[in-house]
Amino acid sequence: MQRLVKISSNEQIKLEASKTFYIGIDPTAASLHIGHLIPYQLCRELLNQGHKGIFLFGGFTATIGDPTDKMTTRSEISFDQVNNNTIKIQKQVTQLFKDYENQIIFCNNSEWLSQLSLKEYSQFSKYASINYMLSLHTYKTRIENHSHINALEFSYPILQAYDWYILYKKYQCTIQIGGGDQWGNLAFGVKILSAICKEDDFLALATPLLTSNGEKIGKTTANAPFINNTNDLYQYCINLSDDICNQMIYYLNVNTNNINQEKKKDLFYHICKICNISHEINTNLYSEPIFLTKLLVNNNLCSSISEAKRLIKQNACKINEENIATDVYLNTSEYKIVISRQPFTVYIK
Repeated sequence: MQRLVKISSNEQIKLEASKTFYIGIDPTAASLHIGHLIPYQLCRELLNQGHKGIFLFGGFTATIGDPTDKMTTRSEISFDQVNNNTIKIQKQVTQLFKDYENQIIFCNNSEWLSQLSLKEYSQFSKYASINYMLSLHTYKTRIENHSHINALEFSYPILQAYDWYILYKKYQCTIQIGGGDQWGNLAFGVKILSAICKEDDFLALATPLLTSNGEKIGKTTANAPFINNTNDLYQYCINLSDDICNQMIYYLNVNTNNINQEKKKDLFYHICKICNISHEINTNLYSEPIFLTKLLVNNNLCSSISEAKRLIKQNACKINEENIATDVYLNTSEYKIVISRQPFTVYIK
């Protein structure tokens, strides 16, 4: 398990008794991507040790957007889109952890944050150090660069800490897991909860980040495939650099003695296995023209034609890097489509 912990709020991690941990995800896209698999592997190994897990969806915070390592304010996303994304991602997480259904629960922070009063917020936030928040890399850099940051973005670490506080009160959750880029927020939560609850049992665990040429692999940088597209996932694994491939094999505990392309195929099959998805490859090849909305539904990128039309109308769709405002008829060509930040390539003869 230690290989999956890059930073910890306690150098000596002792989890002898059964504990409850949580990991949060803001459903700003319609699918998990490959970068999620590293912190989820830590969750899996904790569950194997008999601990309990909470998967928290940021139904409220997703509409704000975590500013961590972002130099600009995130694009707005509607509550409807967040709710639709949550439904899809919860199905994926359920498949990932189907062997642990008696050890995990799902929560959504819209349950409490949408009802949080100003009085409750003020009582909680008085424990938040502005000095500490200003020292966080994201805020410090944006201030130095004179980049705009709004009050909601600035309050994000406080809301994340409040999530943990609620989960501690309801489920005695004392551990929070996140990626290495989340460390500032994780450590901030430990500081606040330790002060409020007067306990020293809170533990933050940050997992290593997958990086390529020094850049984080994730949905914001659009360099990580979503796990609901087997073909893109396969192409991604096959074209991985040896460095990234070896990182993933190490962190995901892939059993392989192969080298080169066969090693990368083993990684692909392992990911399909733990995600409980088919490893059959589709070429995404169509023999005749097709409407974009029908294509999206056929490939499970949207649940219905009406959902596809709505997302297109909300400027959530691009074709070959150009925004699409209305349904279009796709003729002979190769199209690189992005819907709700999810990439997909199709070939029409």
